Amino acid sequence: MNEKELSAEVMQDMDNVIRYIEANLNKFRRIVLKSTRFPVYSYHTYTSPRKNKWIIILEARNKKEFGKMCGVTYVVTYDTPHGIYAILYSILNGNPILFFYPPHFFKRFRERTGQDKSGMDLIKEFFKINVGVVNKIINKMIDDNTCMYEVIGTTDSGVCLGLITSERNVHFKTFITKEMLKGEQIDTFIMTDAIRQEVYG
Repeated sequence: MNEKELSAEVMQDMDNVIRYIEANLNKFRRIVLKSTRFPVYSYHTYTSPRKNKWIIILEARNKKEFGKMCGVTYVVTYDTPHGIYAILYSILNGNPILFFYPPHFFKRFRERTGQDKSGMDLIKEFFKINVGVVNKIINKMIDDNTCMYEVIGTTDSGVCLGLITSERNVHFKTFITKEMLKGEQIDTFIMTDAIRQEVYG
């Protein structure tokens, strides 16, 4: 499937995913209310009726964040001859947006953070330790008639680098550590990381 077809498939499956999560919210509520340390996470793997494989993470940063108030991370994965692709579903300014992560991205994440996991375990680990991401879009003029929109995503363990696609999604191409930043990337990281720390703590 191309990006447009994948996007449509993810959007069509969201009703199934939301129903699954709503059926599990009471269990998470009990975990949150009993917890004495925060944030609290609950991790789920779910195969939808459309045969899509999802990783879903529930997050509560205090005792009030349960039910509709908890944070939810939705990631669907696709196994291909080139490796496993992951697509994160999110909402930006009230509109759905997808973040695409190719196998090369996770390969670089593994190499540059010293992870010893691979495959689905590596992908789960990435989203487990990088629940909160703050993105900065940079407009780059290629010539007088063409511009490109770069995206720098600041996470807890490093930086995701990518582009806005023609379908208005984000394609993260690679992962670098904070130490690998250079030039204006450093100033962008400092700004977005400050926002991330304020929002996600």
